Amino acid sequence: MIRCQAPKFVYPSDELILPVVFENAHLEDIKIECACQVNENCKIDNKSTAGYEIDIPEGGRYLLNLPLSIHKIQSNLKSILKGEENVVVKVVGKSTSFNFADALTISIPIKFPTSVIIEENAEFELTDQSTSYDFSLNEKPSNEEKLGLSLSLSTSKRAVLTKSLSSLNQYPYGCTEQVSSILISMICAYTYYPLSLKKKKHYKKKINSLIKSLIKRRNASGAFGFWHNDFSPFCSVYGNYALLVAHKNDFSIDSREINRSIFFFKTLKTYMLRKNAVPIEQFPDFLKIITFMGQYYYINNFAEANEINNLQQLIVEDYTKCGKLKLPLEALVYIYGSLTSPDYDTIKDELKNYIFSLITHENETTCYLIASISHSKYHFHLHSSSVLTAALMESIMQVDINNQYLSKLSNGLLFSLRKDGSGAWPDTFSNAKAFEILTKYFLKTESMIPEYSLSISIDDYETGAIMNSLETLINHHQSIKGNEIVHIKKSKGNGVCYLNMFLQRYPLSIPSTMAELKSPYFEIRREFSESLSNLPTNCTITIHLRITVLIDSHHVVIEDAIPSGWEIIKNKSSYFSHTEYRSTGLQVFANSLTSGVYKLKYECRSVYAGNFVVPPAQVFSMYESFKKAHTPSTTCIIE
Repeated sequence: MIRCQAPKFVYPSDELILPVVFENAHLEDIKIECACQVNENCKIDNKSTAGYEIDIPEGGRYLLNLPLSIHKIQSNLKSILKGEENVVVKVVGKSTSFNFADALTISIPIKFPTSVIIEENAEFELTDQSTSYDFSLNEKPSNEEKLGLSLSLSTSKRAVLTKSLSSLNQYPYGCTEQVSSILISMICAYTYYPLSLKKKKHYKKKINSLIKSLIKRRNASGAFGFWHNDFSPFCSVYGNYALLVAHKNDFSIDSREINRSIFFFKTLKTYMLRKNAVPIEQFPDFLKIITFMGQYYYINNFAEANEINNLQQLIVEDYTKCGKLKLPLEALVYIYGSLTSPDYDTIKDELKNYIFSLITHENETTCYLIASISHSKYHFHLHSSSVLTAALMESIMQVDINNQYLSKLSNGLLFSLRKDGSGAWPDTFSNAKAFEILTKYFLKTESMIPEYSLSISIDDYETGAIMNSLETLINHHQSIKGNEIVHIKKSKGNGVCYLNMFLQRYPLSIPSTMAELKSPYFEIRREFSESLSNLPTNCTITIHLRITVLIDSHHVVIEDAIPSGWEIIKNKSSYFSHTEYRSTGLQVFANSLTSGVYKLKYECRSVYAGNFVVPPAQVFSMYESFKKAHTPSTTCIIE
């Protein structure tokens, strides 16, 4: 019998000793001939891959240490980040004295920390056959870096939205708001975008997984917390809305869970009044917004026809009690979108005139609404101008799809995309809402172009033409060198082609000498209880992290990626909001941290011998990734 306890992951350029055990279950000594094979992602050092001869005594075992070297990145980074690249080792043993053979295949995922990736982005339009576009690098990379080019093509402006969906999937932190935002956006993509059968199957599996994750964290009253055991009014409304959206789009959810969500929305106002023990006119601004937002979601998506008028009457009563000038702009937008009955046209006209008078005009073709609520420490990221603009667009679309403001507001949403090249809005809630509303808007308003083609060349090397029919999105991946320029030219077709080009620069292996990064927001230091230059196996290492918060911060993430030769034992800190143990390291979350020093301590065990990279530990704001700091990287030798 052949057995092996392999590491849960490896990094590019790691060197490790893979322990393979041969066991003799026979009643006499045996001789084994064995051979080893590996795939293109690694190699076996200093030994032949065939011709091992092993003598194993009766009932005994033999330990074969395979020295593996993981190659630098061989493929596109996208496949590694999606978990599609593995180190594969196959060991075969055959007895020369018995009619007996055994084989073992070991597959180890290759991981890559996103902290060392640099991204560049370009968005542009090609309007006729003579139009072309050149894209060159801002900075020439070193020989130890690789570049991956991704180009999205579409006859629709939805081309600019594909990266926002990708950005949503890169938020792996699992709080209720993020799970709900990703779920809503994936349902929107599944429903409205032309996907291949393979992609549809993948999306459906992910959507069902997100539904289960949401249901698992809901409490008995149907409410949600930001994580698992707390209470958040916003997450309660948003989480239940996400579940009902999934149900509305025919995803399977237990009827009892659906009834709990419907009951929550029907009793939302009573629930909020009981929870806050004051009338609605005395609610803080963010609670007024959440109350009216919940009623808006329910009326426009899930309410029965016979209950809508009664719900709208209650909203008008609350609006009258609070007074227009005492309600934040966000609440007024949700009230405006909730009053669908002609009986309330007078109030709706009053609201429309007031809201439209507050629209900010960037230029003749671009406008948006500026959120009125301040960034409180509890709801810092939940009410942005992007969300407010998207909500107003949704309300107008229900009444008049040809309204002159819709085109300007859609441009305003695109104008508010982050300027860091990520192709996303500032946070997942903004991202999800903008993605959903712009998708629906572009579907209703844009004409279809039958087909077009693009010629793509890198310097003077022609890579061929890519055909695109109707609204099919095609990703073209091509590795390029740092001193080259990408030329794109439209060669066929009528109308406008919308393109989004995304370039990733990343090292071929994780740098072992990555310098420390400080910022005006955070500082982080990391210390180890043991010297990393000659660790024995099965040694316990205590890691001390010291995080200095220089400015009060919200939704803070602390990540410490461990070497592939280690395993986490336990965490010894308890004052953070949420902790996750992953095979690749520790992730700690804090909803809010005031300025000061915070200490975190946890333990790992050295398990596998070899030379390993220790990636930087980092601290950053979950929704403002430019606010970050990290420690230097280093190396670890386990003997």
